[in-house]
Amino acid sequence: MCGELLPTFEWIKDNQSTTKLAYGMRDIIDDYQIIQRRWTQDDIYSVLQNTYDKILIYGDPRLISTAKLYDIPNETMAKTNYCGYISDKLWRETSRTIHNQSNQTHKKQPQVIVTIGGGDYYGPEIIGAYLAMLKEHQSHINFESVLITGPLLNPDLYRQYKQQAEGLPVTIHSSVERIPELLAGSDALITTAGYNSAVDALSYAKQTLMAPRMSMRQEQILRARALNEIGAVKMFDPNKTTANELFELVTQMLKRSNSPLQQFRESNKIDLDGSLRAAAICGELMALTI
Repeated sequence: MCGELLPTFEWIKDNQSTTKLAYGMRDIIDDYQIIQRRWTQDDIYSVLQNTYDKILIYGDPRLISTAKLYDIPNETMAKTNYCGYISDKLWRETSRTIHNQSNQTHKKQPQVIVTIGGGDYYGPEIIGAYLAMLKEHQSHINFESVLITGPLLNPDLYRQYKQQAEGLPVTIHSSVERIPELLAGSDALITTAGYNSAVDALSYAKQTLMAPRMSMRQEQILRARALNEIGAVKMFDPNKTTANELFELVTQMLKRSNSPLQQFRESNKIDLDGSLRAAAICGELMALTI
């Protein structure tokens, strides 16, 4: 954004007095020093204070104190609300049922889900490396794998991975319709640390290996590190992980009888009711216009 919406916001304030403006932000945008410097240079702190009626943070301050991290002033904090992470409560309840059913049903083999979000990054580092691990340890593989490349993966790479997967205990898809159901029925997840990928892991998975994107913004690194520190996930760097090490990480996860993420959900250690709370806050704003 380069300020192009500010005239529109000013017009709304002057001509549509009943219209309320809310700004929603992720738990992490980038390194706090970068954001503080940029927001100061671009006068964003003034925009937050003078333009918006509410500021909604889609995160949990027990995990990441977004407002403190980005030095949001006290006067702006008066209209700032932590909503929790944006997760589907209905699917979480369905996932709990699927978890219980999978624990009571004897499956032929454990299942590992591997996903890289949209697929525009980490194809060779995660999908390619995982396939190489399966091939190298093929005689010792006692689990099934489902790889979801994302629709943005280079088509040539997708065809290459499909060929490499032949004869291995793995299926590859560019996308699937019901990711919550798939994650809930699996035994382990390997994923990146973008907001949606992380929330899917927190909402539906049993246990997770998380590989944050190591370039561009620091968002994914900081999110994965915070989740790793509280024991919700195990963070790893695919660029520094050998096939043997990746095999060991996966097999160690599959040996665990408990579900750390399910325990986090049941004890409400991470707030996942962001969608409900954000809707309620927006409803309160609407009521003020009546």
